[in-house]
Amino acid sequence: MKLSTFALGSFRIAAPERPFNQISQEYLESKLSRAEIANADQFKHPIRRHEFLIGRLLLHALEPKLGPVLRDASGMPNWPKDFLGSISHKGGCVAAALVSAQAYRGIGIDLEIPSEMPLNVIEHVCRGDEILLLKEPKMQETLTLIFSAKESLFKCCYPTTQIWFGFHEAQFLANNEETRTFSIKLLKNLPPFFHSGQVFHGAYRHYEWGKHRFLLTGIGVPAEWRHSDFE
Repeated sequence: MKLSTFALGSFRIAAPERPFNQISQEYLESKLSRAEIANADQFKHPIRRHEFLIGRLLLHALEPKLGPVLRDASGMPNWPKDFLGSISHKGGCVAAALVSAQAYRGIGIDLEIPSEMPLNVIEHVCRGDEILLLKEPKMQETLTLIFSAKESLFKCCYPTTQIWFGFHEAQFLANNEETRTFSIKLLKNLPPFFHSGQVFHGAYRHYEWGKHRFLLTGIGVPAEWRHSDFE
């Protein structure tokens, strides 16, 4: 199976070059450990099982020496020592990121399809100041970016804090279309590492894959990040 790898901000992403329904179970099982295959059997739905296996294959492509990445009791990845990662899947596409736990405090990525983002979620996703950013002709595109950036922030923070927070407890500040970067502020304390008022910087990109145009966002927090990194 051909994979593509590319930079997203300060880390790299791996993704298959063709829809996962064209990748056979036999091929995936020949490339992964028995422990990962057994872990995948916990999924009752065949598509979720397939996504799980492809996600693991992508992680191993990023780091060939990586050990098995299994699910813990909560269903989250139990990352091998010295590594942190994030996996996202949407519309037949799967993407994965993997970084050193010594170099990063957190990492999160998220895949979305802008053309499928429903406008009736605006009030659920956006704060009042963010609604002002939603202007035609890019309303759906901007909404998707705000939604995805908040998803990436949650995936970045939750594994190390185990504290849930909602869409309105983060504020999307701005994005730069030339550099394909964005900034987002956390509005809730998430001890011990993350605090209300801290501003996170992420990256995004669009790409065509299969029949869809995807938006991928990602946030990586360096290990040397300080509590004083406020806006």
